[in-house]
Amino acid sequence: MKPNMKKSLTSLLSVSVLSLSAASIISASPAEVRPISAPIQAPAEQDIIPISAPIQDEVAPYAAVQGVVKEIQKHGTDGDMLMLTLELENGETANPVITADTYLVDDLKPEVGQKLVIFYDTGKPMLMIYPPQYNAEVVAELRDDMNYKVDRFDENLLSADGNLILNVFEDTKIINPDGTKFEGELSDHVLLVSYTVTTRSLPPQTSPVQIVAFEDDAGQPIVEPEVDVDTEGTDNAEPAVPISEVMGDVSKMPLVVSDKPVQAPAAYLDDNDNVMVPLRAIVEALDLKLKWNAADKSIVIDDSISLKIDENRYANADNEAIQLGAAPTLVDGNTYVPLNFFTDVVGLNNAYVFEGQINVDDFEKMQ
Repeated sequence: MKPNMKKSLTSLLSVSVLSLSAASIISASPAEVRPISAPIQAPAEQDIIPISAPIQDEVAPYAAVQGVVKEIQKHGTDGDMLMLTLELENGETANPVITADTYLVDDLKPEVGQKLVIFYDTGKPMLMIYPPQYNAEVVAELRDDMNYKVDRFDENLLSADGNLILNVFEDTKIINPDGTKFEGELSDHVLLVSYTVTTRSLPPQTSPVQIVAFEDDAGQPIVEPEVDVDTEGTDNAEPAVPISEVMGDVSKMPLVVSDKPVQAPAAYLDDNDNVMVPLRAIVEALDLKLKWNAADKSIVIDDSISLKIDENRYANADNEAIQLGAAPTLVDGNTYVPLNFFTDVVGLNNAYVFEGQINVDDFEKMQ
C-alpha cells in the first residue's frame, strides 16, 4: 500500500535501520573479487560472461547524483519536505527534494557537509528549471566500504542498465523498506542493493550485503494485499484514496507560469476533483489578451478562444467545441477554469500539479 503522502518526514525516519555489517557479506575467494578502492582492470577473455539478450540503448529507469550538501531548506506548502542544495563533483548544483516517500539508508538525517548519493526516477516529470529539481527516491551517505545501486532487475538478476548481476544466496538479507523480511521473487522489481566488492567479469557480479525490495517507485514496499477469506459477499477492495490526499491542498499551492511565480487568487478542487485555477492571472502571465463581456458573461482570449460562465463548452482557436471536466465559474468575482483548459483548449504543453505547486507552461511536454 502506498504510504500516505501527507505523513511527515519524521514518521518516515522511523523505518528500521538498515544493517550493513560486514558479517552479512557473502564470502568469495580473493581471485573472484576486487576491493572498491582498486582500479578497474580490463577483463580477461575467460572472465567475460555472455548476456542472453543485447543491452538496449535506453535511459536507465533510475539515475544517481552525488555531491556535498551545501544547504538544507524546508520545502512544500506544509514544510514537511526538505530541499537540499547539492554541489556535484563537476561543480554544478542540484536540488533534490526529500519527501515522505524517500527511503533514507541507515536512518540518515541529512546535514550540511555530508557527501550523499541520491537516486531519482528518470521516468518522473522534472521541473524545467536550473538547478534541476527532482524527488529523491533513495538517499545514502557515501562510504568507502559500501556501494549502492537502485535499479530494476530481470529474472537473471541482471540490472536494467546491464551493469550488475546479483548472486543471491539463502542467507542474503532481503527486506521490505519497513525492515520486515521480503517474501517473493526479486525479478522485475526495483531493488536497492548494498554491496562491497564485485567480480572482474563483464558485467560485474556481486554478492549483496543487503537488498531492499520496492515496487515501481522506490519508497513503496511490496506488500501482498490482505483478503478476508472468512467473509462472504464483502468487497475486499481498498477504498480509493481521495485525490485531495494524494495531491495535497491546492488552495495553498503557489501558481507558477513559465517558471515564474504568479500572484493570484487561490486554486481549489471542485466536487468532481477538478483543479480549478484563476483564469485572468494565468492568461496575463502568458502575455495573452483577455476580454470580458459582462452582458452575457463570456470571455474571449486573444480574439480566438472563447468560453462562457457556467457553460461547459469551450471553443479553441480553430473554433472547435471542447468539453472539459467542469464549466467556467465565478468565485468572488474571479473566473475559474479547470487546469486542463490550458492544454486542451489553449494548446499549451503543460498544466499540472507537481511538487506542491501548480505549473502552467509551454516548455517541453512532460510525460
